[in-house]
Amino acid sequence: MEQIDRVRNATQAAKGFASSSAGQLARIEGLVTVGCILVGILVVSNSRRRHDGRSLARLVVWGAFMFNFPVISYTIGLMQSSSIQNE
Repeated sequence: MEQIDRVRNATQAAKGFASSSAGQLARIEGLVTVGCILVGILVVSNSRRRHDGRSLARLVVWGAFMFNFPVISYTIGLMQSSSIQNE
């Protein structure tokens, strides 16, 4: 029972942090980092994309290609709707 209460308290603390301005800023910074990594994967693998026959490399490039635009779009929308104003 005590373990369930700890998990419940941790969940409540995480929800409180996520709704705060510091939590929003951390989420935006994390998404910007993920977007940069996805773009970096696309840039590095662009010249070898057609010649690489390994399925894992193809899967990584496909995932970066598919999730790049939604992550960047969501991040820009989150930045615009955020209460944090930073130039």
